[in-house]
Amino acid sequence: MKIFVGLLLGFWASALVAADQPNILFIIADDASRDSFGSYGCQYVKTPGFDRIAREGVLFTQAYNCNPKCAPARACLLTGRYSWQLEEACNHNPFLSEKWKF
Repeated sequence: MKIFVGLLLGFWASALVAADQPNILFIIADDASRDSFGSYGCQYVKTPGFDRIAREGVLFTQAYNCNPKCAPARACLLTGRYSWQLEEACNHNPFLSEKWKF
């Protein structure tokens, strides 16, 4: 009986903690501008999934890109650093420098 009560309290406590945490969906789409989604007014590309997320969540109207090239921009997102801090600015370098490898 003690085990059952302990498990029940544990599940109840985890459900309370989980309810307080926000749901974050981070989407990276290569070569897609805001004009490519129906939620931003595009009439010829149908994006019902994105449109529903925008209606039920938060729709950002301004954004900042840390680098105009796709690979360095993704490296900045993954590491939290600017391109100049990563010492990489090229788009087609398949490897990070040795100091960033784990």
